[in-house]
Amino acid sequence: MDVVIEPGAQILPCLHAALAGVALRPRDVPPPRRLAELPIVTITTSYGRVDCLLERGRRDWEQLRQGAGPMAVADVNVLVASADDAWALRRRFKGSTR
Repeated sequence: MDVVIEPGAQILPCLHAALAGVALRPRDVPPPRRLAELPIVTITTSYGRVDCLLERGRRDWEQLRQGAGPMAVADVNVLVASADDAWALRRRFKGSTR
């Protein structure tokens, strides 16, 4: 799963705690100050691999948010990008097509 994180230093401690809470190896999650510098963080969970696209969040958050809608995930509403926006982002940065 690819996750684009809302930019901002205030979110990094929460992001660290959330990633450590679902990671198979919580000690592998970089500390918040390091998260601010990284373009991507990959963790392995019991469900599979999660790529946190931190640089994409810093660059594309507002554009992705415009077409996003809420989706319930474990009783929490999470903003999910539109399918068109997600595919466009994937094509630009991973070279994949539908």
